[in-house]
Amino acid sequence: MKLILPKNIFSNMLSSILPETGVELLYQNSTLIHKDLEYNSASVAMIPSLDLINQRNLFVSNKYAISYTGVLSNSYLYFFKGSKDFKKINLLGDINLNDAILSKILFIEKYNSVIELVHETGNIIDSTKDYLISGDENFNNHTYENAISFADLISDMIEMPYVNFIFASHNKKSMMEFNSCIDNINDKIKKNVELVLENSQFDNIARKFILENIDSVYYDVTKNELNSLKELIKLLYFHMIIDDIFEVKFV
Repeated sequence: MKLILPKNIFSNMLSSILPETGVELLYQNSTLIHKDLEYNSASVAMIPSLDLINQRNLFVSNKYAISYTGVLSNSYLYFFKGSKDFKKINLLGDINLNDAILSKILFIEKYNSVIELVHETGNIIDSTKDYLISGDENFNNHTYENAISFADLISDMIEMPYVNFIFASHNKKSMMEFNSCIDNINDKIKKNVELVLENSQFDNIARKFILENIDSVYYDVTKNELNSLKELIKLLYFHMIIDDIFEVKFV
């Protein structure tokens, strides 16, 4: 079975507990994974949850996802100007559809602001700008200590865990095989997290931050996460981003 993953610390935690045989790992930028999945139709992929709006026929795991409820997140907002008169948010890192869509909704609902999103290249941060940064770049420097967890804001907005990544496939049999390849995923990851962090490029400050907040990350899916994903789809409908509320094909 081929498993396509974005390259970040949360996918690394997952890959560290997968069976040593039977799973071939492929890595891609999160925004491009759905395209790889089209060319590898029997594969399973960890995709941003809102990719479903353009890939509604995908089978989605009802057993595993990556969800957040607190300060630990894959994306962070950095308000360097200290102003709440937001007009433009600059995007850095492994930005995906969730970041783009939900940031616009968030700023409308929380700050009553219609923002422009500007993709930037490189990793030089301008202290006069506001940013949304996605992926491991958040942990490669310590400005995240002054940042706001994007996952925490989304979780508060929908009053449910924020389902950031889901596991999906065009092939139902592959999806079922992935569901059965591992059990008790949360417990196994928490037992293994220190080893994963030791093998990461992060320094001790970042490792400590992740370790102290890992309890706010969930890999197992419960009724809460299933309902949360449905709530995210409703949110897009109410903001007229999609024309209808569709059913997710959980397996």
